[in-house]
Amino acid sequence: QGDRVECTFLAHHADQTRTVLNHLKLMGDTSADAVWRTLDAALDTVFPLADGRKLQVAATAVDSGFSADQVMKFVHARRRKNFRTTAVKGASGFDRLPLTVGGKLKGQMRLMIVGVDAVKHATQKHLAMVMPGSGFIRLPNHLPSEYFEGLASEELRDRTGKGGPRPDYQRIVRQNEPLDCLVYASAIARM
Repeated sequence: QGDRVECTFLAHHADQTRTVLNHLKLMGDTSADAVWRTLDAALDTVFPLADGRKLQVAATAVDSGFSADQVMKFVHARRRKNFRTTAVKGASGFDRLPLTVGGKLKGQMRLMIVGVDAVKHATQKHLAMVMPGSGFIRLPNHLPSEYFEGLASEELRDRTGKGGPRPDYQRIVRQNEPLDCLVYASAIARM
């Protein structure tokens, strides 16, 4: 967005479950460098585990749908530090694969395309799971209620168009960035 960058830290476990470790809303003009420096520092966060091990960020997906020049600059800077960082763009349509190689961002940087509808549908099913099992997502209790409202910000409805009804996601809450971040974090893990 023009006034902020949002970021979700998602841990992927060997048993195919996931844990949202944190979600940050970093306020600042995304056409300037300051908020990107803040994001860069945040991505260096190390999460301590109960068994004494430490977990660092293994891969980062950066949505290139807004402020593409700054996204390219940020991705290049993270890569120079030897971090796996990828520019992504969401594409709707349930027939899309969760993650594919796309074209180039502004003709300069390889872009990964996230099939957001299929990943979003799977993510919403996993969020609705009551018992832990493959796909289950653990949510922290330290985040504000607006984060959880953002996770529930879109609803799958049938939209009538040429050829009859087709499923389509509709926003029911204005800020859907928590859901978008979780979708991108789930998709980038497939790399």
